[in-house]
Amino acid sequence: VEIVTKADHPEKPPEVVIKDRGFTRRLGGGVVYAGEFLPLVDLKVGFWKRYSATVGVTPRFGGIGVSRHIDDLTPFQNFEILGLAGPSWDGKLQIGIGVRTNF
Repeated sequence: VEIVTKADHPEKPPEVVIKDRGFTRRLGGGVVYAGEFLPLVDLKVGFWKRYSATVGVTPRFGGIGVSRHIDDLTPFQNFEILGLAGPSWDGKLQIGIGVRTNF
């Protein structure tokens, strides 16, 4: 949330602007399921409304992913569902789905 003041029009009240897209660098973590449950460390690099682009690493594979905030459906703050895909450490494609949050 950003409050914008109008320096050239001091008689007008400030506006509240909600920034719902852009680039960011947010370290996070969670758990993904890819045949077994794996811990995840990731970096959120961009966001658009409730969706985010991430780059993540697990003990079995690393890759890029897309997440969506689900904290509007759950009582937990800053909670997201995540899909992650990338090469495993032996070169095969690996896909995982799980949950993440920002640290």
